[in-house]
Amino acid sequence: MDQQTEVAPMDVTNIEGKVSPTLKRQYLKAFDFYALGYRGCFSRTIGERIVIKRVEGHVEDEQTRTIQTRAVAELRVDKDMLDINGNLHSGCIAYLLDICTSSVSFFAGLYFRERFDDKDLMERTSRAVSQSFNVQRHAPAKEGSLLKIVCYSVAMTERAITIQCQIWDQTNNVIVASGGHTLMLSTVMP
Repeated sequence: MDQQTEVAPMDVTNIEGKVSPTLKRQYLKAFDFYALGYRGCFSRTIGERIVIKRVEGHVEDEQTRTIQTRAVAELRVDKDMLDINGNLHSGCIAYLLDICTSSVSFFAGLYFRERFDDKDLMERTSRAVSQSFNVQRHAPAKEGSLLKIVCYSVAMTERAITIQCQIWDQTNNVIVASGGHTLMLSTVMP
């Protein structure tokens, strides 16, 4: 791990959700990868402050192997996240949506593997690439606001996975932004 972050043992006792502690740890490891990356990478100091509050998954239909996964995180808005007007920066919103939806995409593959003993789809979600990504701003968030970030899988096929995300200002009880991220699943390398 020369350039990558050294991470402390992952304590999942404060993370809610009806999935195994092992899955929670795997999700945290993936989240850290997306949020922290390598030393000096973009917005690392913001990613370090995100707190995962809930991780869950459930099977909607056993026969069609349809699942839904969801994760909830919190983050307090700080000065390094603001634009010139003192509001949460649009670039920061896009960053939060990207890392949170990407990690939920990966978690969907982990959950699918655990539920259906199918490693192939999990391998493909780990190498997924963005196909489309959209962000809508709804309201400003000021320094000190506590953000609640809620991401959930909408659809997962052999070719793509779509994740939706909402960012709420819990302090003022208003939705700040929402967006969607569709990732194309790669083919498994031999």
